[in-house]
This record gives sequence, structure tokens and C-alpha cells, in this order.
Amino acid sequence: ASAGGFLRSFLGPILSLPFVVIVSAMITGVPGDGHVINPRILWAAGLSQMINLVAYPAVVAALARPLGIGAGYGAFIVVVNWASLFVNVAVTAATVLLLFGTYEVFGFVWLVLFGLSLFVVWRAARETLSHDIGPSLMMVVLWVGLGVLTDHLGALLVGARSFG
Repeated sequence: ASAGGFLRSFLGPILSLPFVVIVSAMITGVPGDGHVINPRILWAAGLSQMINLVAYPAVVAALARPLGIGAGYGAFIVVVNWASLFVNVAVTAATVLLLFGTYEVFGFVWLVLFGLSLFVVWRAARETLSHDIGPSLMMVVLWVGLGVLTDHLGALLVGARSFG
């Protein structure tokens, strides 16, 4: 990936920001909560997305040389960044199910899309970083772990209840 393509790929997570906030609003505004949308949760979701925008590439970059996967780093980040936009758009489209009270169906669709995003990170790592299972699996685990960590950090920073 060129330097310009690498930098442009960060538009993926930035453009997905409104979708992340919409999904958070839809989930926090379910009838069990009296349809009340907590603005702190929305800020936490947006902040988490922005922290993860920097954190995941930074952690992968720090591990690239010790793991011997530096040659494919740029291409890997490009794929993961753009994939985040497409997955977030799909999850946002699925939130329409919440309007019809089909929470279990939405939960299933979300789980399938989450699995798809794990597969994309896995496949991108296998194609761009290493054909070995270890580094590829590590990229998936880091992706999930940093996602959870940045969710909690975003909630902590805005004084919102943590997501998990």
C-alpha cells in the first residue's frame, strides 16, 4: 500500500463514526430502557471509535518488527480500516430490526456481522502479514481486546456506564 493509500484508509473508521453513534443510540433506546438515549453513551461510542482508530494500528506497528510482519503492515491496516466502514454500515442497517421489536433477530444478525469482521481481520492478516497462524490469530485477538478496552476507556472518559 502506498503512503497515501495508507493514510486515506483512516477515512474508513472516521466515516463509520456516525454509524457507530446511530447503532449506540438504537441499542440504548430500546423499550426496556424506556426509549431514553443517554448522550454519554453516544459520546463514549464515538470516543471509543476514535481511540481505536489510533490504538490498533499503533499496537500492530509496535509488534510488526518483533513478529517479522512489518512488510505487510500497511496493506493490513488499509484492509482493516476500510472493512470497519462496511461492517458498521451493515450493523446500522440491521438496527432497523430493533424498530420492529425483533431484538433476538438483531442480536443474531449482529453476531453474524461480528463473526464476519473477525474473519476479515483474520483473512487480511493471513494475506498481508503472515501465512502462519500465530501472527494472524494474534491480530484477531488484539482487534477484539483493544475494541473492548477502548469501549471501556471511552465510557470512563465521558462518565458513562461501561458497555460490558
